Amino acid sequence: MNILQQPAYEHMKDGEIADFVEFWFNFKPYQYQVEVLLACVAYKRVAILMPRQSGKSMCVALYALYRCLI
Repeated sequence: MNILQQPAYEHMKDGEIADFVEFWFNFKPYQYQVEVLLACVAYKRVAILMPRQSGKSMCVALYALYRCLI
């Protein structure tokens, strides 16, 4: 099952945070980065298993800005 199809994401509009990031920061996240952002929105704690240089810090920073501004 894709992470976007899990019940925790049902209350969110598709790609709301991705649209926010793309509009305000002119940053087009990859699909795996969108999944990390959606997981951050949906869950209180998230464990991210990604290789180095894949944008983990960027995702967390964008999520923090999203939470502050929305």
